[in-house]
Amino acid sequence: MATMATVHDAIELLRDPSNVKTVGDGSSEFRSVKSEQVVRLLRRRGAESHHDALALIREATKALGGGEVIVRRPSALQVDKFGSEPNRVAPAFWIPAD
Repeated sequence: MATMATVHDAIELLRDPSNVKTVGDGSSEFRSVKSEQVVRLLRRRGAESHHDALALIREATKALGGGEVIVRRPSALQVDKFGSEPNRVAPAFWIPAD
């Protein structure tokens, strides 16, 4: 029987310094989560889908006192008929630095 990833796995991954990045000059009270990296790691640990992995990250972020924002990221692969690049909406997660 396959092992399922849990919120405890996600918390462990978010506490690993290699899965977060310092915001600004390092004096920030928050760290940005490397979401795509953590999604890949949770998939390896048994999360069934990208969506399931994001849900685990969301729960772990809340448990650690962090939060989520929605950001628009330009898509480098698509240009609409007017020549502008559409934006891709994606979640971005943060956790306290300590």
